[in-house]
Amino acid sequence: MRITSEVKENYIYLPAIPITMRETAMILASEVCWDIIEALRKRGSLGMTAKEIQEKLKPKRYPPSTIYTALTQLERAAWIQSGRPIPKWGRKGPEEKKLEKRTGRGGRPRKVYKIHPVWGLPVDDDFAESLKPIVKKHSTPLKEVWFKVLDNIVEEYKTTEKLSKFYPCDDMCTDCNLRHDAYEFLTAISYAITDFLEEEKEWEDLMKKHEFMKK
Repeated sequence: MRITSEVKENYIYLPAIPITMRETAMILASEVCWDIIEALRKRGSLGMTAKEIQEKLKPKRYPPSTIYTALTQLERAAWIQSGRPIPKWGRKGPEEKKLEKRTGRGGRPRKVYKIHPVWGLPVDDDFAESLKPIVKKHSTPLKEVWFKVLDNIVEEYKTTEKLSKFYPCDDMCTDCNLRHDAYEFLTAISYAITDFLEEEKEWEDLMKKHEFMKK
């Protein structure tokens, strides 16, 4: 049975953002861009309107024009995406009622900004292309054990009170049918498993075997 967390905002599991181009590095050098990304990641798949972002960043005293410029830059760089909610007919839940309030002049839905689906650590394209078939060839025996370990770890966060605050709480994204924070949650756990294995003697033995480390 899952223990419900009282934490309202999404937990950010991977605070690092991979940057592979100078242009995106220049955009993210701006403090307002970082603040917007952090606000949108914590908001989750429900997203935020420009007005809601301005309200969230009010203590920073950014002029509205600065926020709109930053949103344009982030969208062009594909860090965020935007769209207008499509009204749904039938019985409406709390989230649908919240979305209905996001209207501008004439009752038209305001544009909602969302963070792009979770980023992974970048790998060189040519190397990644060579790596995929080799990983697939040699990893089949690992799959059952790996996913069982992931399942056990997730279950522990799901059912342990002191850990439940870290359990994903985002809504399902209507654009890609994915809970973004849950995807990031599993990715972070996978990184932690790898880090753990790197500290084991077997890792050192492997390094020495292939002469990546002095014996």
